[in-house]
Amino acid sequence: MRRFEIRCDDAVVGFSDFESADESIGIRFGRFVAASGYAEFQSRFAQEQEMTETLALPLSVFHSGTRVPTRWVHVVDFSADLGQDTGIEVFAQLPDYETYRALFRIHAEPCAALEPGPAFSDR
Repeated sequence: MRRFEIRCDDAVVGFSDFESADESIGIRFGRFVAASGYAEFQSRFAQEQEMTETLALPLSVFHSGTRVPTRWVHVVDFSADLGQDTGIEVFAQLPDYETYRALFRIHAEPCAALEPGPAFSDR
């Protein structure tokens, strides 16, 4: 699997392999492994937070030192209930088919939302 860095501003807050997907709408998600910089932001990702609140944070995804284009990045933290090892997940929506295909193997035949061309949310 590929290891991606999740950053908030310039701080590395965690890592993920984005091992799961909803390919039809360009979303990748997976287990979030917290980095030392996560503690500063953890309370903002607590399970009771609204997605709109965490989407306002300047989160970004990097792979091999290069920023990955995303529409949004969202971290959900259930670690208080489930534990640090399994209780945190990260979600990201990629902006278009070309970006998605460059980073991840497509496992299913593309549906209309994955055809080359406009961004996923433009459909």
